[in-house]
Amino acid sequence: MKTKTNVWLQCVMAIVTLPAFLHAQVDQTRTAGSDSELRSWLENMSWHHRYSVSEMAQVTGLREEQLTEQLARFEISDNTRPTRPTDRLFILPYPGGRHPRIGFLEGAVDPQRETKLSAFAPWDETSYAVLDVPEAIWSNLGLTYLAHTHIDTVWTKQQVSLPKQEWKIVDGNYEMVRSLPNGIEFGVKVIPLADNLRMKMWLTNRTNERLTDLRVQNCVMLKGMRDFDQQSNDNKRFSDGYAAVHSTDAARWMITGWDPLHRNWGNERCPCLHSDPKFADCPPGETVWLRGWFSFYEGTDVASELERIEATGWRTHPLHHVTGNLVGKVVDADSGVALPCRLYVWDEDNRTYHFARSTAVAGSAVSYDRQLGKTTSIERHTTLSADGFQLDLPPGRYRLRAQLGKEYLPDETTVEVGGERTHVTLQLKRFDNMNQRGWYSGDTHVHRSASDLPNAMLAEDLNVALPLSYWVRDSRETPTGNGQLIAPMPIEIDPLHVYYPINTEYEIFTIDGQRHTQGAVFVLNHQRPLELTAPPVRAIASAARAQGALLDLDKHSWNWSAMIVPVMQVDLFELSNNHHWRTQFGFPKWTLETGPPSWPGIETDQVGFTERGWTEFGFQTYYAWFNCGFRMRVTAGTASGVHPVPLGHGRVYVHCGEQFSYANWIENLNRGHSFVTHGPLMDVRFNNELPGHTWHAAPAENSVNITGEIRSANILDRVEVVFNGEIVQSIPPQSQLTSAGSYVTTVDMSVPVGSSSCWLALRCFEQAPPDAPAGKVIFAHTNPVTIDIEGQPLKPHRREVEYFLDRLQAELVRNKGVLSPEALAEYAEAQAIYERILITAQ
Repeated sequence: MKTKTNVWLQCVMAIVTLPAFLHAQVDQTRTAGSDSELRSWLENMSWHHRYSVSEMAQVTGLREEQLTEQLARFEISDNTRPTRPTDRLFILPYPGGRHPRIGFLEGAVDPQRETKLSAFAPWDETSYAVLDVPEAIWSNLGLTYLAHTHIDTVWTKQQVSLPKQEWKIVDGNYEMVRSLPNGIEFGVKVIPLADNLRMKMWLTNRTNERLTDLRVQNCVMLKGMRDFDQQSNDNKRFSDGYAAVHSTDAARWMITGWDPLHRNWGNERCPCLHSDPKFADCPPGETVWLRGWFSFYEGTDVASELERIEATGWRTHPLHHVTGNLVGKVVDADSGVALPCRLYVWDEDNRTYHFARSTAVAGSAVSYDRQLGKTTSIERHTTLSADGFQLDLPPGRYRLRAQLGKEYLPDETTVEVGGERTHVTLQLKRFDNMNQRGWYSGDTHVHRSASDLPNAMLAEDLNVALPLSYWVRDSRETPTGNGQLIAPMPIEIDPLHVYYPINTEYEIFTIDGQRHTQGAVFVLNHQRPLELTAPPVRAIASAARAQGALLDLDKHSWNWSAMIVPVMQVDLFELSNNHHWRTQFGFPKWTLETGPPSWPGIETDQVGFTERGWTEFGFQTYYAWFNCGFRMRVTAGTASGVHPVPLGHGRVYVHCGEQFSYANWIENLNRGHSFVTHGPLMDVRFNNELPGHTWHAAPAENSVNITGEIRSANILDRVEVVFNGEIVQSIPPQSQLTSAGSYVTTVDMSVPVGSSSCWLALRCFEQAPPDAPAGKVIFAHTNPVTIDIEGQPLKPHRREVEYFLDRLQAELVRNKGVLSPEALAEYAEAQAIYERILITAQ
């Protein structure tokens, strides 16, 4: 067994025995692969490192007379030496051949140039320091990497040779990535700035075991720096987390630091300067990071200079890792500030979608990929944090589209991706700020994971989300069955974006394990899991209200919907439900048999409901319930996470005034100070009151004035007033184009209401953009306002009540012998309620 001492002695003997010229020629020759590559290296060596022709021969493998010819052909001489850039520190890959050290060369046999960069002094064109990043990496496996060969690594012990590599210059920065045979990958990026080099190093563990003790050795070699090359540590300072070295007169300095720091030190025999960091332990599949600093300083107050460097915040500066061949950013069109967004990337040649990833180490990119069976109802996008994005794409033509919520106009562009890195910037123009108007958006039907929400909510500019953490689908299950215990408190992403995690969906598809659909209802904003099964449902409603929860009707046409509205006294109605998508309408046949044949405007075609028909079915069912006295407040839910729809595509805006909080938002949602939308942004008042307001006396002149604005990305098709469920005014709006490229529609109309109890609401429809699926419906709808006159109750239409009675009778027959007597009794109870209402119907 060889000892480390024996290995060291053998290395020393090899150095003594071999002439320096032969040693370099054998081990460090890098033959240029092309004229352009040869020219680049000759410029590097001749102009900047000032190599002799003999030294160039050692690097290139060419004879001296060949090099003389090539230098003349490329016109490389002292007379053609260019001026160095002044806007950033000047760095170049170290060419090799000439050993970067003086003294103790046996400590660095066969130095590899692929880890070495020369940083040229701003005060002396002939002086440079060689940064070896990294010189070595240790781990629990042993010496995992070494940039020279004086001692064995885990690879030399296995007689494994690592391939030679070169630095890559990408967008003016220097990058090096090496993959080791066991799956460990490490890389370095050096970014030259005006007065410093910003450095970062990463290590990715693609082994099956956790990596620990990940110490790194980074070396600044001083041989090439005039007045810094004395073999001593007397001119070095190791303090305040930095390693620094000064010139002979102590008037000039070089300063380096890495974070998190493991050890600062210097080797007087070389001489060199070390700031050696240590990676955090790295589990399989994870990546760990280091940040680095290097700068020059002219002056004598180095303590103040270290304070200045620390104040730059380089240790916490956002890390970006760019490797893709398509790199982009999404910014605010006015300020240029980076924005989060939803991004679509479409390959126009192969007709496929691609998913971006973030360039920021601390950034996030969440891929969303849902398709309804084999239909064209497809939603494939990435939600991105407010950082750059990147993709690795085959050559071709790609269309990119960025969107952010409802208050920005989307931006789209097409790019050609080829051999070089392609850069793209998408600019989103804000055309409204609803928060400034007191409106805050929400999605009350969410199936996204808690880990997705911080990313997706910001990328959709959704202020509130109510994820359904508990989901019951069989009559024997309780919400506690999934074992989740969640704290009853809002989770704040930032002051304007929050989600509340304790919400339950009862979506009953099976009774005692046998397929027998009932439907869905949500319990929102409760405090602890409900220890109840369904059906029956009355006890759930009582338990929910005891915890301050709200009940939300999922969809109007479920089997049990006509029963649960009166029995549970449901609070909220999803006027925009989870069958409203950005993409193609996907459920034309769903509950088609329940459509009321006598109700006008519920459009169908040869397939089933059209999207307009489905939407109108929901509207009219809601109006019918409201006429029956069930004053559910409007809301919106997407079921994003299950269906092919972005989070918050349909959303409810709630007016919170100047004080936004989750508690304020949920309270005002329950009050009905709200509107739902797929696009248009409504800020309207009814006699200067918000939607949801109730008057207990007829207004003056027996009319209600509706005033305000509707802002939209596209022209509105029409604006309609709904009065007791009927359209009483329908006007083609005069949409005005704004400087932002959006449209604004002024609302100012008077609606006669008489002197009896009634309700009214405003709805509008936006023209679909040209690229939208055929028949796409884009609407907004306010919560109703009501006028309640004592002794003059609102009377529903007979056809409305009879429809609900027909639905209940069908369910009583269908459920007989399947549901328990208690559950069947709830259907009978609801039937009796509607029969009493029918007596008063008109």
